[in-house]
Amino acid sequence: LWLVYDNVTSNDPLITLEIEDAEGIEAGTTLIKLRNVEVGVVQQVNLSEDLSHTLITARMSPDANRMLSTDTRFWVVKPRIGRDGISGLGTVLSGAYIQLQPGTDTETARSFTVLPQPPVSENGAEGLHIRLVSDLGNSLRVGDPVSYQSFTVGRVEEAEFDTATGQMYHRLFIESPYDDLITENTRFWNASGVDIRLDSQGVRLSMESLESVLIGGATFGYLQSDSKGPQVVEDFSFNLYPDEEQALQDSYSQYLEYV
Repeated sequence: LWLVYDNVTSNDPLITLEIEDAEGIEAGTTLIKLRNVEVGVVQQVNLSEDLSHTLITARMSPDANRMLSTDTRFWVVKPRIGRDGISGLGTVLSGAYIQLQPGTDTETARSFTVLPQPPVSENGAEGLHIRLVSDLGNSLRVGDPVSYQSFTVGRVEEAEFDTATGQMYHRLFIESPYDDLITENTRFWNASGVDIRLDSQGVRLSMESLESVLIGGATFGYLQSDSKGPQVVEDFSFNLYPDEEQALQDSYSQYLEYV
């Protein structure tokens, strides 16, 4: 009987999940799901040796072996009130569960870090990752929309503050086929709020999409005198300007100083 039991259980892989706080996670109850299909269950919830985080041991189904690669991602699905509204209401009665997103890497893994927030894009999604550099007061937050002509074409995936340089570094994902719009002559600026100007030409009102007005974000464009230019490579870096005017003024690289 022991040999039969050992043979059956050895086909179910054990994984270790590292999470900062195990709120809502219960041993023997919390499930791991993929597209609302159960693929595993939490077996143990323990504190790490230094008591700084929590270690979760979960037993996966035999079919989950092909899903567990180095870029597989996990996050906890529970009620959240965020910038995009309220999500995870279905877990109020059923309880929180852990969502799995299969990876695309060929190398397998058995230890993972649980993401604090759901990822912006799926693994293997077609598109382009780029980076933005901005001052702290002009920064973006994870999940902010990236728009072109008031149409959302991507999201902010990461935001990190560098204390040495005093600048914010963002990583954006632009969905396909809109990634063709990103070239070396593209300029990004902050799209939050409504811009109202009164000058000799009259009153000008500019506003991005309603989503950008409510929760912020970034937008991009080109100068009319510039061609689009060549396509950029993955993780190409751009500057993020406070507004459209500064983004366009920065394009004048040839000038004369006079008194």
